[in-house]
Amino acid sequence: MELTDKQKNDLKRFSLILNSLNMEDGVGWFYRHYDEWENDEPEGPFYNSRNVSSEIDFLPGSIGPLFDEIKENFDTDQFYNEMYDNYTGGIEIEINAEKKLLIIKYYYYNMSSEDSEIKKSFLDMSQITNPWRSGDRALVKLTNEEFLNEMRELYGSYVEMSYDGGGDDGWIQDQVDSDKGSKGATNQLEEVAYEALELFHGGWENNEGANGTMTFNFDDQTFTLNHSQNFEEEIEEPYKTFSFA
Repeated sequence: MELTDKQKNDLKRFSLILNSLNMEDGVGWFYRHYDEWENDEPEGPFYNSRNVSSEIDFLPGSIGPLFDEIKENFDTDQFYNEMYDNYTGGIEIEINAEKKLLIIKYYYYNMSSEDSEIKKSFLDMSQITNPWRSGDRALVKLTNEEFLNEMRELYGSYVEMSYDGGGDDGWIQDQVDSDKGSKGATNQLEEVAYEALELFHGGWENNEGANGTMTFNFDDQTFTLNHSQNFEEEIEEPYKTFSFA
């Protein structure tokens, strides 16, 4: 794809307008995509993130069709988000009058995660203030010898619990791995586990969510939390640049 002589001339004339408005260092328009193009006409123009459509309310005759051509020729597979199985992103088209360049970028969203580990004694766990709860706390059970003996009888020396969440919903798996094999979690153990998770990673189920494992070792009375927090980042990539000098 190359700019035609008319497109170059129209861009040069449009640059005079941008110069007169002190916007010569770049004005941009956006096409947004969510499984399909959300708008036939581009959003904008924007200058330094400010909508300046009241000051620039037109595009030269050949530039509108040029924007459409750029959009229609773009490979939207580059927007694919594997986690959500959708195509989300967009195109930014910038006219830089100062450099006499038409600059095209695209952006998409990528899911990443950040891992962390927390290890605490049962005693420390029971004494940490929980800003999310008041009244009786399930974690106090971790210092109750009767509860610990019950857990040892059911699960042996340890139990490992998995959790997963996202989109404002989350859960701890009912089945746990233990010293005595795979077993169901008791209500009391689940109460302790949910409060422990809430204590260290409140809101773990919100937005992109998180997942991980919690291990309760009943012999040495320690708790280990391996947590993976998901977050979505917007990534911008260069697409094409055309000179109209």
